[in-house]
Amino acid sequence: MRALDTSSSFLGRLCETIHKVGFGTRQPSGSQGLMQIELVPVLLFVVCSTALGLGLLAVARAIGPHRDTPVKTMPYESGMDPTHDTRRRFDVRFHLVAIAFLMFDVELLFLYPWAVASRNAEGIDAAVSAGLVANRGLVFAEAMIFIALLALGYVYAWRKGVFQWR
Repeated sequence: MRALDTSSSFLGRLCETIHKVGFGTRQPSGSQGLMQIELVPVLLFVVCSTALGLGLLAVARAIGPHRDTPVKTMPYESGMDPTHDTRRRFDVRFHLVAIAFLMFDVELLFLYPWAVASRNAEGIDAAVSAGLVANRGLVFAEAMIFIALLALGYVYAWRKGVFQWR
């Protein structure tokens, strides 16, 4: 195979530039250039992902069908034909139920890693041996306090009538 000619290709020039910046080596803070060496991979990722996204949108726009019909321009409301103005006011209870759902949904996401780690004894024991946690009992107590606060929030929302649709 032929070796990559680094002087003529764009990729070769980019690699040389990254090498000149000192990718992989630490320089004293006073001699660092405009481009930080830690930001090069992030910058390349952002540029490539943006180019890919815009390219896919352009290809879809270029080869996709373009037929606007009255049904396609009509507002979509959960599969039902719209019967009222879309700018009408919603009842506050709708927003309270939505916020309660999000609250409990996100809190369950916090419980998932704890449940996976406590499924086997090695998960929490590894954190204890690494010095991240004092002991297994502390992890269990924190999880129970979290579940108790979750239950307290549920009882509060129930007592306030958030879940009753009048």
